Amino acid sequence: MITIVKRAGILLGLCMSLNVAYAQTEITANDAPKYIGKTVDFLEMVSKVNFDPASRICIITFPDPRVRENSPEISIVIHNVQGAKHIHWLRSLAGNWLNVHGKLLIHNGKFIINGDDPHTKMSVFYGSIDPAPIDPGPPPPDTSHHK
Repeated sequence: MITIVKRAGILLGLCMSLNVAYAQTEITANDAPKYIGKTVDFLEMVSKVNFDPASRICIITFPDPRVRENSPEISIVIHNVQGAKHIHWLRSLAGNWLNVHGKLLIHNGKFIINGDDPHTKMSVFYGSIDPAPIDPGPPPPDTSHHK
């Protein structure tokens, strides 16, 4: 089952220790609709990552319903993925644990989280793989003439 952690700011604690006591709600596919439109936090293993180079859309899916019959399949949809480092990192998520914070939506009968929403946060569970590559942005301005 997808574990939905009530917003208590303990996601960081989850990354550091599995022995943290926290309030949680486990949802099944039958009662997942109650969470539509609500912000959820959960830690779950990614079952697959699909990237379409033509559309630049990446879909991260977990869990696999064949493995966990009572769990809703939830996908994170990210549009316009750029850069080989980011694509490689996203593909490497399959089989790893991911912390997710975002609003649960329904689209075409499927549960999704909009990965393009600036409020959606994803982080790899501590120690499973390297953190996401950071876009360095533009180089700093040259200030050598300001002496």
